[in-house]
Amino acid sequence: MKTMKKVTALLLALMMVLSLAACGGKTDNGGNSDNNGSGGKDQPAAVDMTAQEVLDALKEKLGDSYGCDLAEDESRMTGYYELDMSKIDSWAAESSENSALDPSTAVVLKVKDGYAQDAAALLQTHDPLTVLLWLMAHTEDTNLYHRGGAEGAAFVKAQAAAILAAPPKQRTTLTQALDDALIDRWLSPGGSADLLAMALFLNNYFTAFHFFGK
Repeated sequence: MKTMKKVTALLLALMMVLSLAACGGKTDNGGNSDNNGSGGKDQPAAVDMTAQEVLDALKEKLGDSYGCDLAEDESRMTGYYELDMSKIDSWAAESSENSALDPSTAVVLKVKDGYAQDAAALLQTHDPLTVLLWLMAHTEDTNLYHRGGAEGAAFVKAQAAAILAAPPKQRTTLTQALDDALIDRWLSPGGSADLLAMALFLNNYFTAFHFFGK
């Protein structure tokens, strides 16, 4: 618990610093920027750091408390988070290689004008069904191996990945069809379901993302 409090405090402190950099400082003379006169009234200061540079700074500040060691690819950003990459200038994301035991995830986005709120909503309010499908597509679920062997586990992974690749509006219908197929094959992704329950529990304790843009 002490370690979690320390990580939380350091992360929030860094986020505050970066937020100030993104928003620009203000003085009392009519709200003008204090960047040596370079900004006009209510004009935010430019953010020169890339998303990767921000993530690297986060790693340095957190030190051994930083739990992510696996770089995410763009398909994770579009398929899982459903982000519009055309509206993002730069991004960096990492998760824990041993995600079954450590759910740590770091996502940093440098977004274009007008996309910050939409990106925040996509990252912070991801639906449990998508999370479950992602777990089914990536987890070595021993319950599946027990019931259906390697073939059964591979079938579930492939089907879940295909549903994630489909348009989000079709996921509920496709998942219902997959449920029928799993019942026919006597397969149950119980391990993924357990991980989802734990993820929902942890999400109630600590969720933090940082966005910065123009």
